Order: sequence, then C-alpha cells, then structure tokens
Amino acid sequence: MDDNQYPALRIAGRFVAIEKSLELLSEYVPLIQNQAQRRARASIPNKPVGWSQVDIDEWNDETNWVTEALIPRFFLGSFILQLAAAFETARKDIANYVEVTTQHPKPVRGDMAARSDFERYLHEALSSPLDIPPDVSQRLDDIQCVRNFLAHSNGDLRAERSSDRKARIVALAQENCGIRIHESELVFEERFLQESFLCVERYLNATIAYAVHREPHS
Repeated sequence: MDDNQYPALRIAGRFVAIEKSLELLSEYVPLIQNQAQRRARASIPNKPVGWSQVDIDEWNDETNWVTEALIPRFFLGSFILQLAAAFETARKDIANYVEVTTQHPKPVRGDMAARSDFERYLHEALSSPLDIPPDVSQRLDDIQCVRNFLAHSNGDLRAERSSDRKARIVALAQENCGIRIHESELVFEERFLQESFLCVERYLNATIAYAVHREPHS
C-alpha cells in the first residue's frame, strides 16, 4: 500500500503541531494579558483630571473586559477551532484508509464531517462497533458544540440562533469545566483546552487501534 494512504503517522504529526500550539498559548496568553494591563495603567496620566467614580469604574470595567474576557476568548478559542478541524481531518483520513483496505465504499453523501457518520461507516465496514466510553463521547459532543458556537455565533450568546446549542453552552458554563460566560460572551480557561485535547487524543488512539492496527480478516 502507498505510504500516503497510511494515516496514523500523518495524524500523529498533525496533533504534535496542535499540542505545540497549545503550549505556546499557555506560555504567551498570560504575557499578553499582563502587557494589556500595563498599557492600560500607563495610559492613566493621559486621562482628563478630575475623573468621577463612574469614570474610574468604567475604565476598570473596560480594562478587565479586555484582559479577562476578550483576550482569552479569541486567543484560547482559536485553539478549539484548530482542534476540531484537525479531528475532522483525522476521521476522514481513517475512513479513507478503511475504505481502501476493506473495499467497503463510503456513503456517497458521507464526508465524515459528522462523528456519527464516521462511526456508522466503521461499524459497517469492520462489522463491529467502535467502543467509546460515554464520558468521552459526551465531551466530544461538547467540543463540537463549542466549535459551532464559535464558528457561527462568534462565541456570543446574543448571536446564537439555536436554542439547543445556547442551552448546552450555558449548561457547560455552569458545570465548572473550564468555560464561563462574561456578560453574553464565552471565555475559556486553559484547562478546558487541555482536557479537550486529551479527549480527542484518547478517541483517536482508540480508533486507530480499532480501525488501522486491527488484525486482518481471515
């Protein structure tokens, strides 16, 4: 078989890059937040003399919003988009490999973008279901929900049209899983990114063992 059709090493290389991007975010986002705070404080002497308490409160609110909400939202949120894209590409790579090695054609309309389509195809092609723990499956669903919320509503509940997605985002924020809502906007903590990466990695390792490193049919 052409080495280009073997997906495990290609997927591993892709996820090494994803993990590296997470390391860089972990290192530099706090520095960016600190720098934003320092610039805000340095600008105080340029403000008009005689600020009222209302002026001071508004300045503090804006500074806190930039450092504690805006920066984590966009810098850390970008990682979820990268992770979801790499995850979808990995599923397509695995499905293509299974199609070549089993000669079981993928559905004409199945591009493996949906995890349910991917798992259904593997079940049909390999004659056995993929065993995924419920907690992993739920977290993968939540990652996809957050990804769609970022991609389609820019992480803002006011722009979200899906009542089901909005409800799930609010529920996640209440579960203390590493995301929160600042006013109406989604804000990430690093632990949500770390746990999401480990969940996707766990799923793909199990799927590669099941679909790629399987014993050939006799």
